[in-house]
Amino acid sequence: MAKMIPAALSPSVKSPAERKIYEWFKNDPVTKDWVVFHSLGIENHQTVIFGEVDFLVCASGLGVFALEVKGGRISRKDGVWVYTDKYGIEHEKVRGPFEQASEGMYSVKQELNKRSNKHNVQNALCGYGVMFPDIEYINSDIDVSQKEIFDKRDGQYVGRYIKRLSEYNKDKFKNKKVFVVYPSETDIEEIVNVLRKDFDKALPITTKIEYAENSLFTLTDEQYKCIDGLSANKRCLISGAAGTGKTVLAIKNAKESIANGKELGFFCYNSLLSRELQTHFENSDVKPKFVGSLPSYLNQIVQKHNLVDFSKIEDYGKYYKEDLPLLAIDAIQLEGIKFDKIIIDEAQDLMTEEYLLVLDAMLKNGLKNGEWFFFGDFDYQTINNRGIDTDKAVDLLDSYAHFALFNLTINCRNTPNIQKEMNKMFHTNTDTLAKDKNMPEVEHIVFNSPEEEAQLLSSKISELLKNGIKPKEITILSPFKFDKSIASKITSHKIDMCDVGSENITYSTIQGFKGLENTVIILTDIQTYNKPDLMYVGMSRARSMLIVFETEHAKTYLEKYI
Repeated sequence: MAKMIPAALSPSVKSPAERKIYEWFKNDPVTKDWVVFHSLGIENHQTVIFGEVDFLVCASGLGVFALEVKGGRISRKDGVWVYTDKYGIEHEKVRGPFEQASEGMYSVKQELNKRSNKHNVQNALCGYGVMFPDIEYINSDIDVSQKEIFDKRDGQYVGRYIKRLSEYNKDKFKNKKVFVVYPSETDIEEIVNVLRKDFDKALPITTKIEYAENSLFTLTDEQYKCIDGLSANKRCLISGAAGTGKTVLAIKNAKESIANGKELGFFCYNSLLSRELQTHFENSDVKPKFVGSLPSYLNQIVQKHNLVDFSKIEDYGKYYKEDLPLLAIDAIQLEGIKFDKIIIDEAQDLMTEEYLLVLDAMLKNGLKNGEWFFFGDFDYQTINNRGIDTDKAVDLLDSYAHFALFNLTINCRNTPNIQKEMNKMFHTNTDTLAKDKNMPEVEHIVFNSPEEEAQLLSSKISELLKNGIKPKEITILSPFKFDKSIASKITSHKIDMCDVGSENITYSTIQGFKGLENTVIILTDIQTYNKPDLMYVGMSRARSMLIVFETEHAKTYLEKYI
């Protein structure tokens, strides 16, 4: 049974032939330990350099094979290929499937030679073939062998076909006196590492998800190892500092789980991140059964069954922490809610005994035997659940189930200068990807009065806009709500709340913006640094530029104690 990359097909893959062949490779016992790439992954709008390759099979002891798949009825008239789809509509193409497969294999071979200096990788046996799963195809081309063809007569025995391709290509190269190598398991591992980043990509998490403008996010080796670990385990705790790609991996795994037919609950804690996650599925064929804030979801079902009178709630902090989870368990039973799988982003906010009992009740087979992945930063971003850390989270979950633990350590979001500042301030040792070290240093601007801060903030915004920064690329964060922040005094620039889609500068409390990011973050109203977890969240939201407005007292505190 092959390892498939990506691990699941999106429902947007419309070709029944490709879907069948994907499943055949995945389930054929002969393909055990093979790696099979499919060029149209779960992020179905991506473009890969191997545009002609439908499937790429990497099999130790056999070779690397580029496969073109053609479903439906096929004919050729006057040198033009005619493909008839399931609706009876004919599509004409001058280039035939064998030419496409050959060119695809050639591009793969070029990349292997360019990216690896290992002799066995460069000389690995490579071949190509064309698969016609719906018809019997009798070859009439003199430059094509019937052995390169898979058709209806082969049934679903794709492993046997690849072995036939390997034997054919071995003989072909031997007759031409071309030296080739049967790749070993180690060679295949190298080939997969070389090629994987072109086939298996994800969308980055940004403050505004604009699919037309977003570039694809190339995952790190560390993240690929985590993805492989997730596919091999039903229950996982994934821990990582800010910017290590937790949300990217959570979204990617969510889409793969849905594509595999699971009814998924995809939860977080705060409302802004909830809307951000929902945006990722708005125009997608893959949608969770529910995506959004867990407290909001529980409130809905509690209200539906009239289990609470909101007019009598006196302490909303206590209600959300203690009362709501208990009420929700009754509502869950009344609703008959059972998710096949639960994914939680920013799980540190929900890692309490009360909410774990809720999740246990909502999940098919419970936390002990059910499927769940919890992504969180349990050491630095705990402003909504102070007192939790990775060790305590592990201890809590240990009382429910056995699970796998993964740690992400490489910051993929912030520039080296921003991470360097955070390492210094919070005594961390997080590495970043090799990004441009010429990006701006973190800028600290000291003010002595609210009036001075307002004037300095307005001038700084004007400077950023003059230098080409778009208003929507700027977010102002503060420990205080808008009416208590200096941002409310700015009249020269339009500032919108982050909970509304906007082309203007946006504003949020630091607490409300947790889990999100923007190109430029301006921290305002910083009067002290005695809440390091709050400052960590605020600073780590900046992708490229971070500006901090601080009082003289805060500056002195920073220099003296940090």
